[in-house]
Amino acid sequence: MKDYLLLFRGGPQYIPSAEQPQAPISPDWRNWMETLVKNGRFVAGQRLVGDTGAVLKGRKTQLTDGPYAEGKEVVAGYLIIKANDLEEAAALLKGCPIFEHDDASTEIREIAF
Repeated sequence: MKDYLLLFRGGPQYIPSAEQPQAPISPDWRNWMETLVKNGRFVAGQRLVGDTGAVLKGRKTQLTDGPYAEGKEVVAGYLIIKANDLEEAAALLKGCPIFEHDDASTEIREIAF
């Protein structure tokens, strides 16, 4: 089995803030993730604080506020899951609550080891 990184963008603003880092996880998300754990597919994952961050750019590694200009581009969190291939990783995303929102997306990337 291979490890895949899932990057969640957009969707509802359940993103924790610096003032409220322990924002509650919705029951739908909790149930979906518990299924991944139960099936031995969950490796790791966290939500990210949505209102802080920085970006380093270019050869001079210029530091700018970030992470992005538009909310739908902000990475709200990530998971690492186990799957046999990209198609299976995508199939494991079926039922993920983020897809209840039209502006949401998830990028799936194989992790090189």
